[in-house]
Amino acid sequence: MSIHPLLDKKQFARRRKRLLAQLGAEGIAILPAATERLRNRDTHYPFRQDSDFRYLTGFEEPDAVLVLVPGHEDGPFILFVRPRDPEREQWDGRRAGEAGARKLYGADQAYSIEELDSRLPGLLAGREQLYAPLHDARFAERLFGWLGVVRRQQRAGVKAPEGWLDLAPLVHEMRLFKDDEELNVLREACRVSALAHRRVMQACRPDMMEYALEAELLHAFRQHGGEPSFPSIVAGGANACILHYTENRGLLKKGELVLVDAGCEWGGYCGDITRTLPVGGRFSPAA
Repeated sequence: MSIHPLLDKKQFARRRKRLLAQLGAEGIAILPAATERLRNRDTHYPFRQDSDFRYLTGFEEPDAVLVLVPGHEDGPFILFVRPRDPEREQWDGRRAGEAGARKLYGADQAYSIEELDSRLPGLLAGREQLYAPLHDARFAERLFGWLGVVRRQQRAGVKAPEGWLDLAPLVHEMRLFKDDEELNVLREACRVSALAHRRVMQACRPDMMEYALEAELLHAFRQHGGEPSFPSIVAGGANACILHYTENRGLLKKGELVLVDAGCEWGGYCGDITRTLPVGGRFSPAA
């Protein structure tokens, strides 16, 4: 329940303003956050927010939905979020709730995610063009249901969106162009990535296990408030011939090479560095 370490909520507001201008006066954009995935019983996989959702909101909690409605009388930025729940928060961590969504993240309107089904048809009514992701089949099924509610009211004069366009191209085009604040975050991600690789170079020894060398990467990432950008590849000898080798369970042998492909994700921005090192030796001088 925290805003970005280097980007304030004004930065996210500027992004939403640019996107709203592309939707048109009668458009509407709907974007779900990522959901938690169960690992086993009551344990979840580490949560990572959907990149587009984070880019537009800075909101890091799961099971939320962003709605952008140009010209809405109560403000165009609407967030549906998990409500405050003292019992669940004691187990799983703090939630922003509706009040936090408005105060911390600048939402014009914020509602419990439990109200999504009752409020979405009303937000869709009267809009001409819908923008939403096309890759999420489960969310698309819900969206078709909300559209159906609106279309059944057309005889009463209620207008439903005539088309559904993929939101991703609009957001991804925006994300291609980094401003100075974003570049600073990227530089920090790359700085920590480089520190981690230097740590690996210093620690690499014959008879180490690949996972022990991977642990040096993880130590550097977490020490600086980051996490892996992707599953780290630490591939000794012939393992380096496997393009996306992530088992990292082999023995590093003297005289062989080890390929390390790893990067730090910091503040939602990712570093990515690949280096090949000699195990227990040094490269000979360049010819």
